[in-house]
Amino acid sequence: MDIELKEETWYEITLAIGKKFTAFHKDGELIFTDGSTKYSGDILPYASSMSPCKAPDDVLQIVDFLPDLEED
Repeated sequence: MDIELKEETWYEITLAIGKKFTAFHKDGELIFTDGSTKYSGDILPYASSMSPCKAPDDVLQIVDFLPDLEED
């Protein structure tokens, strides 16, 4: 698949075997919603389609796991 990925963009990726994933492209890597990363060049040969999409609603940030800290 010949595609130029835009930096800091979410993509819906469909593999040739029919599996779909959502990932964020940054610095040449795809960052998946489970936190795993993969060099985009390793994924492109197996993708049957990749299209920009909006960010998923359930993406967690590190601050989601930190307790609220009260200032003294």
